[in-house]
Amino acid sequence: MSQALEFLKGLVGEDRVVADKVSLLCYSSDMSPFTYTPDVVVFPRSRDDVVEIVKYANENKIPI
Repeated sequence: MSQALEFLKGLVGEDRVVADKVSLLCYSSDMSPFTYTPDVVVFPRSRDDVVEIVKYANENKIPI
């Protein structure tokens, strides 16, 4: 995951990637009865960022 994390930080900037456990808890639930803490949360700046993130995840077999 560290290689993926470095890729994401390089693509969108370190300030747009959340990976610390405490912050990730904020993104672990919604209105459904299920919870899941993500490994990382990314805030893409553009559609192109989304395309690159999805392409990287697909090439590296990382679920989104």
